[in-house]
Amino acid sequence: MTRNQAMKQGPLSEVARQVLETEEQASARVVNRVRYVIGIMFSGPLVLISLQSIDPAALTVNLGSILLYLLITVGHSFVIRNGQIRLIRLFNWLALFADILLACGMILYWTLSLSPESFTFAVKTTVWYWVSLILAGTALQFDRKLPIVAIVLCVLIYAAMGGIMLYQGVESTGDWREYINGNKVDLGDVLFTKPLVFVLIGLVSAYSIRHARSMVNSITSAESKRALLSRYFSPSVVDDITSDDSEATRARRQVATILFMDIRNFTQISESQDPETLLNWLSDLRGRLTRVVFKYSGSVDKFIGDAIMATFGIPRPSESPGQDATNAVLCAREMLQVCKELDATWARYGITNAIGIGIHSGEVFAGNVGDSDQIEYTVIGDPVNTASRIEGLCKKLDRNLIISRAVKEQLLAELPLEKLPRVRVKGKELPLELYSVSG
Repeated sequence: MTRNQAMKQGPLSEVARQVLETEEQASARVVNRVRYVIGIMFSGPLVLISLQSIDPAALTVNLGSILLYLLITVGHSFVIRNGQIRLIRLFNWLALFADILLACGMILYWTLSLSPESFTFAVKTTVWYWVSLILAGTALQFDRKLPIVAIVLCVLIYAAMGGIMLYQGVESTGDWREYINGNKVDLGDVLFTKPLVFVLIGLVSAYSIRHARSMVNSITSAESKRALLSRYFSPSVVDDITSDDSEATRARRQVATILFMDIRNFTQISESQDPETLLNWLSDLRGRLTRVVFKYSGSVDKFIGDAIMATFGIPRPSESPGQDATNAVLCAREMLQVCKELDATWARYGITNAIGIGIHSGEVFAGNVGDSDQIEYTVIGDPVNTASRIEGLCKKLDRNLIISRAVKEQLLAELPLEKLPRVRVKGKELPLELYSVSG
């Protein structure tokens, strides 16, 4: 998935939401620590300023503001400790409004106290830089609405104070010394630069959140896809399928080798075992046989009850002609050996790991089948049905591994083969020429 695709994708997956919730909680703890640091940093200067002031109202406003900020921070700590993501999100909103209104309230109070006849202090005070810090902090909270609402709120309050200043009448200047040290204002800075800074900080925060959410979604989706595919495909095939420029999963017709494996006497085994033992045995057998399929570059197309359908040469055929058919037969021989080894493990339960395997090669259709709600990558075609029919003959012909002539003609290795009598199967006009592979 490319970056543009990730940015345009729809709602978050469930896994992505869980990851984001975990990150939100971790970020909330970071924000909470930062709030304590800011509170401590502000407490010292405000206390000193208040002690030097003889105005009880100033003392009340300064110390009351910092106390309220610290109370909000302590409440934030309790909400985080509770761990409920909904409460954390709700408190994020409450804290955002409280912080902005608290900062702007102090600006308004000191403006009315120091120069009610001129609101130049209201637009020139450095407290606005701390408001910008509040805007930047929203980027840590993974809610795209927070920075947007913060932008609107800050710009409206700033515009209101600036409007009052212009209504009262103010002298403008292009000299920064007069602007900084006097009552004159640089209209370019006041009317454009500062509001633009608020908007840019908020937009960057909103974009950072959007990008982070999209990235988490694309990563978790890719990992979920890889985890699902790894159950059926070998690691090298998974890498091929999940690569951005891969054509491996596009619908196509191609030659492939199909292997069907079925467990003998499964009905009798299932009736004689308790459910837990049966599931443990079946999981053990499937797990070991799947690893053998992967070892020979095959893929597990599907589990069909007690049977396994594996493909070789899907989604991409081997470069060497005949290698896929050879891998399928070598895989089948090792599967038989694994079953013999498993007999020692499950003999105490009266379970014998007898299987039958049929293999056939031919042209199949390979691609994604299904709709957007349920889709799978599979192969269909006559060779699939024929391989299943050949596997069904194993019990009838008292053989463990039977291959078709199409497979035999592709083998790159010398293997002990026994030609079997021609057999007519359902769906075929001519009898099949089959071979039993021993060893």
